[in-house]
Amino acid sequence: MSSLTAPRRGALSLPSSLRAHPWTVGLVVACLALAALSLVTPSVPTTDPWGWIVWGREVAHLDLDTSSGGSPSWKPLPVLLTTPLSVLGDALPELWLTAARAGGLIGLVLAVVLAGRLLGCPRGAVAVPVTAGGAAVLGVALSTGWLRSLLHGYSEPVVLALLFGAVLAHVGGRRTLPLVLLVLGGLARPELWAVIGLYGLWVWRSGALSFTRTLLLVLPIPVLWFGGDLWGAGDALHGSSEAASIANLRKITLGSMLSETFGGGMLAVPVLALLGVALRPQDRTLRLLAGACAGYIGYLCLLVALGYPSTSRFLELPVGMMCVLAGAGAGAALQAALERGRRARQPRYVAAAVLLAAACVAVLGIARGSTVPNTVSGAHERAVLQLDLRATVAKLGRERLMRCGDPILPADLHWNEAAVAFTIDDHLSSVRRALPWNALDGELARPAVMLAPLGTPPEPKPWLARAEAIGRSGKWGLYRISPSTAAPPPPCRA
Repeated sequence: MSSLTAPRRGALSLPSSLRAHPWTVGLVVACLALAALSLVTPSVPTTDPWGWIVWGREVAHLDLDTSSGGSPSWKPLPVLLTTPLSVLGDALPELWLTAARAGGLIGLVLAVVLAGRLLGCPRGAVAVPVTAGGAAVLGVALSTGWLRSLLHGYSEPVVLALLFGAVLAHVGGRRTLPLVLLVLGGLARPELWAVIGLYGLWVWRSGALSFTRTLLLVLPIPVLWFGGDLWGAGDALHGSSEAASIANLRKITLGSMLSETFGGGMLAVPVLALLGVALRPQDRTLRLLAGACAGYIGYLCLLVALGYPSTSRFLELPVGMMCVLAGAGAGAALQAALERGRRARQPRYVAAAVLLAAACVAVLGIARGSTVPNTVSGAHERAVLQLDLRATVAKLGRERLMRCGDPILPADLHWNEAAVAFTIDDHLSSVRRALPWNALDGELARPAVMLAPLGTPPEPKPWLARAEAIGRSGKWGLYRISPSTAAPPPPCRA
């Protein structure tokens, strides 16, 4: 596409962009309204989002503490939003969920726009961009992890929206705005740093941006990433060391990460993307984006092979972009079929392309669509459990809860640690998880109080720790855990 090589220098010109696209404000408002409406059903953040919520409140109070081990991990972009929102107090979790879900919904709209933009709109063939956009949205919404991330307020759907926006801005001839959007994404996903570095180098070497301006645009990444942990943990590389320890604990193989990402019908996405490239061999933009997706996935695989934490969530960005290319592939197949009447060239190949595209879309919709009910019901169950836990903790109160020991949660409920910390207005390090049991032996300065659902009392190994029931509230039991090597603590009732 010619627009790919038509840079526009100068400022972001956001007001002029809004005048050129008056639907932008309405789109954002509509997505925010839908996101807020979605909170009518029980909705909660989980591990990482809760960490950003707690840290946003702490930054606002100039009391940041990121020293807690394991998840969550420090990410500047979400905290840049949760910090000002923290002035609204206890509504902060719901406000973050609204913002994160709205960002994900905006990403779906941008996927439609980008897929249609990649193909253009042939005269009298509006169905082509519509098909491309529909297939792109289907792929993104049903891709591995996207819906769960959206429901629980993770940053990946938002970063994917930023990535779509960056590509759209670049294709539209801008150079500053794409770099700004990529940098914002890089404040939530460190894997994007390589992409940002390459793009920043390109816009500088091509003369689109000066070296000074490029440097100033990317400077927030090291300042906010490493500055946050330096402030909150006293170690600028604290997050990196924690990520390495998590990688050693999880032991997720590269093969399992790839199979989880591309299993269950998701292989239809790269097939459709390649079909689009094959049907439009002269389209430089499609070829560049397809190569970029493949290169990004290869880069992530190399990182994992070198010991980087492995999870399918890291692949959501390149797979999301690949879904847009898959949409373009579906649209290109339809366009070839519509042109068949005017051009009788290679009709059998056109028919085969259309059948392949239809089969891929069907496989994607059926195979991945069947996972949606389980994803939604799982999110609902986690929300009900966490809301009940927070209500119990709020009813007990901080002083009563901590009277008999430090709060601790069962290992399988670790994703609620930050929720408890937020509810009792304390640091993440104030709430621990009982994993493994021998971590309690000789490490607790005082006994711990475990909150566990009734009927599931803790059962530590008696030679490592002792447990006693000290109270109950609602559906939750309270159990005091103390090291077996220490003298029995004095009686206490919560």
